[in-house]
Amino acid sequence: MKSPFTGGNARLEKRPMTMEYRQDFFDISYHYYVCEDTGQQFTNDEIDTLNQNQVLKKYQAKHGTANT
Repeated sequence: MKSPFTGGNARLEKRPMTMEYRQDFFDISYHYYVCEDTGQQFTNDEIDTLNQNQVLKKYQAKHGTANT
């Protein structure tokens, strides 16, 4: 991945994070990129979707609304 800040390299990282969805809180592995030149963190649409899907799946499992 290329950094949108410098055009240099960016590495994919993840960390534990608690996110809120519909007044519930869910622990996920939050994915993001880090610009190797500046240390700035960023995401793109693909990573945002990955993070959101983790929360949605946990919500569905908790409330029994998972799509089959």
